[in-house]
Amino acid sequence: MKQNGFSEILLWIGVVVLTALVWLFLRDKPQFMETPKEGVDVSVPVSIAKDESQLGKEFFDHLDFDIMLDSLELPDFPETVKNGELILGFGDATGLKQFSDAAKAQGVRILGKVPALGLARVSTRNLRGLAELGAEFGEGMETGLNHWVRAPAPAVPLDHSEVRGFGSEALGWLGVPESNSNWGKGVKIAILDSGVWTEHSTFSGANIQQIDMLDPEQSVPGEYDGHGTAVASLIVGNSNQQRGISPAAELISVRVLDGEGRGDSFTLAEGIVAAVDQGAKVLSLSLGSGGEGIVLRKAVDYALKKGAVMVASAGNDGLSQVTYPAAYSDVIGVSAVDAAGKLADFSNIGEGVDLAAPGIGLHSAWLDDGEVSFSGTSASAPLVAGAVAGILSQEPRMSANEVANLLSEYADDGYAAGKDPRVGHGVLNLERVLERNQRGVYDVAVGGFHFSPLSSHSSNKGFEISIQNRGTEWVSGATLDLNIEGRSKRFFMGSMKPGEVLTTEWFLTPEQILDKSGTSLKARVALNGRQDIRPENDQWNSVIVLPD
Repeated sequence: MKQNGFSEILLWIGVVVLTALVWLFLRDKPQFMETPKEGVDVSVPVSIAKDESQLGKEFFDHLDFDIMLDSLELPDFPETVKNGELILGFGDATGLKQFSDAAKAQGVRILGKVPALGLARVSTRNLRGLAELGAEFGEGMETGLNHWVRAPAPAVPLDHSEVRGFGSEALGWLGVPESNSNWGKGVKIAILDSGVWTEHSTFSGANIQQIDMLDPEQSVPGEYDGHGTAVASLIVGNSNQQRGISPAAELISVRVLDGEGRGDSFTLAEGIVAAVDQGAKVLSLSLGSGGEGIVLRKAVDYALKKGAVMVASAGNDGLSQVTYPAAYSDVIGVSAVDAAGKLADFSNIGEGVDLAAPGIGLHSAWLDDGEVSFSGTSASAPLVAGAVAGILSQEPRMSANEVANLLSEYADDGYAAGKDPRVGHGVLNLERVLERNQRGVYDVAVGGFHFSPLSSHSSNKGFEISIQNRGTEWVSGATLDLNIEGRSKRFFMGSMKPGEVLTTEWFLTPEQILDKSGTSLKARVALNGRQDIRPENDQWNSVIVLPD
């Protein structure tokens, strides 16, 4: 993953020269997103910042270190961070208090504090004061930048002829029972978003607490004003068109995004701490940032130490790069699939993806009692968060983290066998979770296709077909029938224990690789002498068009 070069701390040596702190910012212009695929509306630059432990280790080559601070002008901040702000970390609230007192004496403006994390957000306008503070507190002080955070860009499916939306059927597709009115009872879920319009009829009877982390001047109206309302409706909504996945949960709405879907990592960290301190056990974040830093990492660690589970959207940029906090290994990153179980073209992929969930055309609430067809990983993340709360309320002896692991264990494996960058451990399947201790369940399914890298157009291209035992009993003698452009092949599968995935390999010819109209692939699996309880997952049809 390519990272940007930061220029960081100016040292002021002696009384008037640079000895301790002004920070280095990006020496070069920031890297922006790759050109997105046609049809994807992307308005937010995504870049990954250098690990901020590097702060203070690089210097401007062109700076004259004899220059007086009074005449020094800092370079422009990169567009991925807030201009004129630094994040300083002091380990605990005591260290933060000592710094705050010293900053007041030096005339350095503190813009915000998170005592629980020992963090301060400060202005860079008083460079002389900052340098004095750097000399006094520099040893052991952490430094960082305040990255912008955004709601994922609007998701636009690329091929409307093949994409299958969910409408009001997402919960049934996931295996949520119709009698889920008590799901989430006794569990607090926090959504960190643009706020919730609680007057919507879908929230009648819902328990929603509102926390606003934005200053009045940050309350910018815009097209994302209804984003948090749509997210909330997927968790605690109660309408004929779309019921929530955990309607009995207590919802904590923490506003960290303005109406344009924009926030920053410091405000997000404040929101995470506030939500956890209010007792939230599950946090749903339909937002992300291209850069990570000390403030977000510390906030995630704080929530995890309190026993909370964090679920975040992977992003809608169509890139092989997951946004933060979903990119963290201890945060559940969620990609989006359509109603055929296929990855949405707009969904970001990468190592940070842990699960996939419905993310195309979900019926959701909006402002002024309105309704929308909601698409994107913004829709997928709250479904996973709500699923954690729902199972936790049904099995209260489990911790939230144990429930999260359970969802991964019983997810429907797809694409490559095992964890892969598209759907992680697999597609969320609550029916399998609920029936995991039930005997006599026979279900074998086609997981999907996984292609190896294309080395040459003049040779065959190999691909794997994965088959998964999604039942609770051992099976043997299953058969897989593969049809490629009318050419058929039968494979005999060996014994499979519950949850096991087997793969078999087949090839495309050079002619099929070069066929611009695509190659039709059809696969069907059948049990031997047993009734498959879910025949709808026995086949997988696709038209593959390989890139040049």
